Amino acid sequence: MQATFGDIVKAIDLERLTMSKNQKVIVGILSEKIVISKTHFVQDVGGIHCFEGKCCEDLGLPTVRYGLSIVKYVSDGNLSILNDDLEFLLLAIGSKEYKGLITKDQILKTQNSGITRKDFLVTCVDETYQNKQYDVLGDARWRKILSKELFQEKMAYFLANAEKVFGRVVTAEDYIRLMDQVASEAPVTDRTTIDNARKALPQTKPQAKPLPAPKGAVKSAPTSAPTSAPTSAPVSAPVSAPVSAPVSAPVSAPVPAEAEDVQPEAEVITDDFEDMLD
Repeated sequence: MQATFGDIVKAIDLERLTMSKNQKVIVGILSEKIVISKTHFVQDVGGIHCFEGKCCEDLGLPTVRYGLSIVKYVSDGNLSILNDDLEFLLLAIGSKEYKGLITKDQILKTQNSGITRKDFLVTCVDETYQNKQYDVLGDARWRKILSKELFQEKMAYFLANAEKVFGRVVTAEDYIRLMDQVASEAPVTDRTTIDNARKALPQTKPQAKPLPAPKGAVKSAPTSAPTSAPTSAPVSAPVSAPVSAPVSAPVSAPVPAEAEDVQPEAEVITDDFEDMLD
C-alpha cells in the first residue's frame, strides 16, 4: 500500500468514544443492534475475549461491556451542533449505563420515539472509568445527513469489527501459547541472589538494658537479698533495743559487750529497709 509521509493507518477503522472529565459532546445512536463483549485483562497484553475455559480459571470472571454504534457531531462543547460533519465511533459502556439507556428508550417509546431517533448530550463524570451521563437533546440530526447506503456500510463494518476493539479473540490453544509467551518474556526474580544479599547485611542485635535499681536501695547491698527483711536483724526489733543479740555479727567472732556503742549503725539499716518499702 502506497502512502504519503505523515499518513496514519489504523488496524481497525473504529475507535471508542473517550472523553476527559466534564467534557460534553453531542452524539446520535445509529442502531439498536449492539455487540456484547466478555473480556479478561492480561498484563502486557491487554484485553482478550473470554472463551469460558482456562481463562476464567486463571483470571477470574470476565468484564462485561456493551458496544453501541454512534456518530459524534462537531459541537461548541455545549448544546450547539456547528456543522454536518460526522465521526463514527463505538460507545463502550458498562451494565449501569446500559440499563440507564434502556430506561430512557422505554420512556421515549411511550412518546412514539426511541434512542435512535434522538440526539444526546453526553457528559463525562469520571475520566478514569469513562463513566458518562446522557441527556436527551432533540431529534436525531444524523437522519437528515446520512444516506441509506452509507448507513448500511457503516453498520456492517461496525458489527464485523466491534469485538476487536474490546480485545483479542482467542481460542483455548491461542490462550495457552499467549500465556507461555508472556511467562517467557516476564522478568525472573533470582530468589537465591536476594537471600544472599540479605545475609550479607550487618546483623545487629538489640542490647539488653539493665533493670533500674529499686528506689532508695543501697548500692553495696547484694542483689540476692530478700525484700521481706534484712538479714542482720528482724523487722520488729526496736531501735533502742540492747545489742546483746548480734546485729550484724561476723561469722568468725561474737560481738563484744561494748557493742552497745554501735547503735547508729542499726538505725541506718532500719531506715534503709523502710525506704525500700515506699
